[in-house]
Amino acid sequence: KEEKMTTDPFKWEEAYTDDICIQSALQEDENGSMENAIRRIISEEKRLRRNEGRPTRIRLGMMRHVFVGIDLSTSILSKDVEPSRLRVVRECLLNFVNKFFELNPLSAMGLIIGRDKKGDCSCGFSSSLQKLTESFNSLNEASCGGTEFSLHSMLETALNHFRNVPAHTSKECIFIVASLSTIDASSLKQIYEQLKMQSVPLDKEHFDLLLTEHLQPPPLKPKQGHQDSIVKMGFPIKKAKKIPSFCACHELAGDALDLSKQNEYAYICPQCGSHYCQTPTTCRVCGLLLLTAPQLARAHQHLEPLPAFLESTPIEGRGRLVCLVTTSIKVTISIMLFLT
Repeated sequence: KEEKMTTDPFKWEEAYTDDICIQSALQEDENGSMENAIRRIISEEKRLRRNEGRPTRIRLGMMRHVFVGIDLSTSILSKDVEPSRLRVVRECLLNFVNKFFELNPLSAMGLIIGRDKKGDCSCGFSSSLQKLTESFNSLNEASCGGTEFSLHSMLETALNHFRNVPAHTSKECIFIVASLSTIDASSLKQIYEQLKMQSVPLDKEHFDLLLTEHLQPPPLKPKQGHQDSIVKMGFPIKKAKKIPSFCACHELAGDALDLSKQNEYAYICPQCGSHYCQTPTTCRVCGLLLLTAPQLARAHQHLEPLPAFLESTPIEGRGRLVCLVTTSIKVTISIMLFLT
């Protein structure tokens, strides 16, 4: 019995290692480093995503409400990823927010902070890139505290805010957890079964790659008894400001705004005439969704995506053809710019 116990590993360890194939995926090089193996995994994931075809002619959640939840317990201060987990998360989230609103102009995002077994909403749903950027930049070492993290509290906070969201929008949560355990008042078994995706980042580049998976709008599942709703939108009139004035988005929200930092232009709601400093936004007076035509066009690109790219091996003797094609494209672009 003693020999059997020493030679045979635990069953759960054997199933775990066989499932994820650690030995074949992460192989050390001559210097004992795994950086080359990690780079190989990341490059392979990028290649698979380039060749992956996106579905067409399906219902997509174009108007998204996404909550980003961050575990700000002391576990996120670990420096196993240089310079620290917190700084890597902050840099990747700032990059993710810029790409998110570039591809999803009709969406909104919020921020939830989890620490001391509580989930606090640091920033409500907003389409303002500046407001969200300031919220992410405010995350520092002083914001972290406590060793106990509760995933259930963050989910409850998100669900409470989702109750005020319209039914025609998609509701999503992206949680970034640094702790190895969660302290909850109730069981999370049903919640874990509803999770769509779970990933473990290997380094900063891999973490940035995992966040890009959430840039595309998710497909909508048909619901019984749910009827399609028509969303009324309006194109605001852009006018130059002759004198400094407050906009409705800051005045009604109670946010302090320096007049010297205001935009030179104002977007006027075509229905009630309220002034706003940026789009897209929802009019706080009449409830009309305000956006520009280019923003609506960027949102429409998800309905007709480009076909998947096909890999092709280079053919010998055709290197000059690529140069000629590139040159002709550059000439065409320069002529178009000159004519405009």
